[in-house]
Amino acid sequence: MAGDIERILTDDPHIKIMPTKERILEEINYDFIIPEKKDDLRTKTIPLIQEFLKTQYFADDFENHTERAKYLEKLQEIHGQELFRYYKLNNGMGFNTLTQTAMIIDSLVNQDYTGPNKEELTKAMKGLRDLIEYNKMTRLYQKYRTWTNEERIQMVENKKECMAEILQILAKR
Repeated sequence: MAGDIERILTDDPHIKIMPTKERILEEINYDFIIPEKKDDLRTKTIPLIQEFLKTQYFADDFENHTERAKYLEKLQEIHGQELFRYYKLNNGMGFNTLTQTAMIIDSLVNQDYTGPNKEELTKAMKGLRDLIEYNKMTRLYQKYRTWTNEERIQMVENKKECMAEILQILAKR
């Protein structure tokens, strides 16, 4: 089904699928994670973050979010709910997914990690602060909505680099 959906999006005249940078990540060191969180992090949280880092971008030619939403509704009517769900979950340009991923990482770093690299992680987290602190996030979102596809992709790629750096710190033995 995902192949059919991706073909539909690839063939769509309004959408251009653009790749993300490939990142090679080391295995996370779970020795410094609080015991009650290890299984959940290993099976759900870390794979979710890693998948987000691989998300491609669905750039489009719509002037604003309202036009995009109307078009996605039309695609959903034609192709079903699965296409809409795929688009939302697999589009690296989705601001909500970006902020949710940043908040998950913040919780991981500040609540679940107990190792010796706390200072290094705190420093790396500075690159995600504007996605976590509500007032900063709200201002960023207002700007984000006005940016071109290229500007949004560049910002998301920068945030993905911060996230990858944090995962690399978590991999240290």
